Amino acid sequence: MPVNGVLEYLWFRDNDPWWATLLRAVTLIALLILFAFKGMHKVPSGSKALRTRFNKVIHLRRDVYDRLGYRTNSRGDAKVVGPGLVIGIPFVHNVMVESITEQFEPLPPMIRLQPLREIASQINFKVVDLEKSLVGVADYKGLMVNSCAAVIRRLVQQTTLSDDDISAAVLADDWLQQRADHLGVRLLDVNVASANLTEPAQLAQAFRQEGIVLEGTPAAVLAARMVN
Repeated sequence: MPVNGVLEYLWFRDNDPWWATLLRAVTLIALLILFAFKGMHKVPSGSKALRTRFNKVIHLRRDVYDRLGYRTNSRGDAKVVGPGLVIGIPFVHNVMVESITEQFEPLPPMIRLQPLREIASQINFKVVDLEKSLVGVADYKGLMVNSCAAVIRRLVQQTTLSDDDISAAVLADDWLQQRADHLGVRLLDVNVASANLTEPAQLAQAFRQEGIVLEGTPAAVLAARMVN
């Protein structure tokens, strides 16, 4: 049967009442809207997406080669698409979109007693393995921040290290690099900056973190340290 005949059979029938034609029209429009919202997914520029089927990641069944004959993906790798428009079956296929551009996250501020400084830091990273980042863990950003903060907290205790030394030591830490690889993330840069503590509340918090009991108000202790 030609295509026009199929459309005529589905859409127009001579003996059907008007309400039957209207019902078919409404049904067809509803199916088109459903397909547009559930079957078409947009992956924005600077992002990639994991393709899933019934909420399970789709893996390649064979190796993928480019035009020059070089292998780009191996059998068993997760199917990654984008950017662009991804079309699938509604309620069957879906995508998990994540940015692959460089991102940054601030770390919790830390306090060094000797010398008395507040340490502020920030990490720059990018996602290199979507399956590890989106499926292997619940929150890869939070875990990466906690891991970097643990390394910096250990380095802050070494009073001879400068801000640049701490940044370089974090990037050179083998455990942290293995942790980043487990999370599907590449750590690009670490920025560490220290500042003087001038507020009594900050001073009190610094001593509280070290388990030191203040004899007097924080303002009086700070004034005594400045005089000395």
